[in-house]
Amino acid sequence: MPTLANINFPTDSALIELYELHLTELGYLLYRHHNLMTMDEFSWRDQIELEPRIVAHLDALELGDMLAFRCSERLIASSDEDELLGAAYSLATILNDDQRCRVALSALSEADDELLPVFVMALGHASHPSITSTLVQFLSHQRPAVSSASAQIIAFRQDADPKAIWPCLHNVAPYVRDNALFVYAAMGATEIIPATEQLLFDSGKAISDDNLYAMLKLGSPRAIELARSRCAKAESTTAELLMLLAMQGALSDLNLIYNAAGFPEMAIPALQALGVLGNAQVIPALIKVLQQDDDALKVAVADALQLITGAGLKEQVEVPEEMLEELTADAITSGETTEKTPSPRMVEVTRNSTAYQQWHHRWQQQGSRFEINTRWRNGQPFSASGCIAELAGPNRTLSTRLRAHQELLLTGNRAPFHPEWMVSRQVKVISQLQGV
Repeated sequence: MPTLANINFPTDSALIELYELHLTELGYLLYRHHNLMTMDEFSWRDQIELEPRIVAHLDALELGDMLAFRCSERLIASSDEDELLGAAYSLATILNDDQRCRVALSALSEADDELLPVFVMALGHASHPSITSTLVQFLSHQRPAVSSASAQIIAFRQDADPKAIWPCLHNVAPYVRDNALFVYAAMGATEIIPATEQLLFDSGKAISDDNLYAMLKLGSPRAIELARSRCAKAESTTAELLMLLAMQGALSDLNLIYNAAGFPEMAIPALQALGVLGNAQVIPALIKVLQQDDDALKVAVADALQLITGAGLKEQVEVPEEMLEELTADAITSGETTEKTPSPRMVEVTRNSTAYQQWHHRWQQQGSRFEINTRWRNGQPFSASGCIAELAGPNRTLSTRLRAHQELLLTGNRAPFHPEWMVSRQVKVISQLQGV
């Protein structure tokens, strides 16, 4: 009969090897989850299948107690991104150990600039409750790169106290102020608009694009007016400016955005912005563009028409895959692409219809129902519930969901959310939003 005396327990060296494997696999899965969430060809909801595996590795590391902790301490200094990501995430997620979280935050403050994106991912998803309060202090870090990384993490986590960030908005260092404004914009903290408008617009200094974008995300009236003046001139118009202006939903901006399509390299961004604006008066003009031979323009028009009308007109086309990429597991998880190989292969895709006659006929049939004083989205009057439906759609791309979340913030709905959170967490928040 076996007894404790004759059981061979694993040695510390064997356990260390096991915990290091757990940490590396944990980092691998986090990278895989992140990269698959960003790829249009995969449904974001399907990535929930990876999350129990992530939790299982965390459970094993928590059971490993101090020995696993020492492994994490060693690997958080690693230059291997899988090891570093797994170590930082585990240290900042095991909730019953403040010491581990302090190690992860200290490592962030000392990390080389090129490794900071790993910490952004790790601490963005990590769940220790003391992370954000420390990161708010790091907004004033003497290293601008650490301040920027901290802002990105806080914006992703969506759990900061807006009042705690306020002193940073008045810091003497411009990068600290800029990063604080970035966080406020991500949170939809509209209460800062009056004071921040005074700070930016009455200073007599030029307003940077990034600060203007942040203020537009908050819906600042003075930022909107500045955006309109910039979009009236080719040299000051940008794609992001057009999109953020369209998100404000002022139907009167139709001609301004439409005219920007004539600026160099602004045709497609302007067409995309017209779709987001949702002014049905532009539909006949958009349909006429489908008579042109430029396929890229026609695709942008078709997408804009679909976003406004929700008509669901589709076509199947064969497009050349000029550069074929092998979609390997390593490429997905590491974020690296494999070597590109020229290929003449044709690939069949389904997309929004670019057929002029099809859209012309549909508009003649149904155009009368689209009232000109209404902002339209997917065939319905624009609403917060429509934005939530876009967030919930299993086949919606990340870019669509990021835009829908920004528009939801502009409606005044500040429920903490990010379209790249763990799927289980997103689904819970979306269910709550749908219930409201």
